[in-house]
Amino acid sequence: MADLQRYRKPPITEAVIDFGFSPVSENDLQRISQRFKSRYSKIEGVLKLDVNINNGVASAKASPNGFKMTAANGCDVIMFDRQHFGTIRLAPYEGWESLITDCKNNFASLEKIINRTTVNRIGVRYVNRIDVPLAMAESRPIYDFLITSFQLPPNLGGPLSEYTCAATFTLPKSDLKCRFQSAIVPSILIDHRSITLDLDVFLDANIPIKRDDFWEKLEDIRDKKNQLFESSITPLARGLFDERARDV
Repeated sequence: MADLQRYRKPPITEAVIDFGFSPVSENDLQRISQRFKSRYSKIEGVLKLDVNINNGVASAKASPNGFKMTAANGCDVIMFDRQHFGTIRLAPYEGWESLITDCKNNFASLEKIINRTTVNRIGVRYVNRIDVPLAMAESRPIYDFLITSFQLPPNLGGPLSEYTCAATFTLPKSDLKCRFQSAIVPSILIDHRSITLDLDVFLDANIPIKRDDFWEKLEDIRDKKNQLFESSITPLARGLFDERARDV
């Protein structure tokens, strides 16, 4: 199995290790933000929008729902609300070992506040962006780049200019689930079109209680995520972000 961190130019734009837990108090949210502000100094409030429709009239109310905190480097981020905590690395990705080390340190700090509350979800999510030269994107169907994709009936359409796909499924012979999302999006590069591949592999039942088993399960989730990524892309797509694959 290939390892994403071994690619010369991994297409990862966002890597997340996420935990779900039983609700904590608003006071705990403030305590969490105070504990992490020495490293994640930029603090932004996250709002929850509640929409109510009464007699055909819609009203909306925004209320505080958590925090997004960013380190000085602009790449290391945490996001949390009353029931979730995520350790996030934005591009450039520095590898799993760096991410999991940050996650373990953050989780240890979090537990000092929430006192080993029940964890009901653990997950690994990676958002990838594959940048395709426009000339190539306009002349090839999307399934030349992704194994799992939308396909038009024969002779009824050319290459796609817009495309969105989303699915959630349980992995075979496993208690793990995957939320798969993909789309064609505008590229930040000139004369390119980009394909996103967003894989969120998670466990939301029978979470290991022992911490050694807990972290071992996360390693397993990461491996399954890597397998899904490698199984979802073609050699042509791989060649766009890995110099070693350009001759395939």
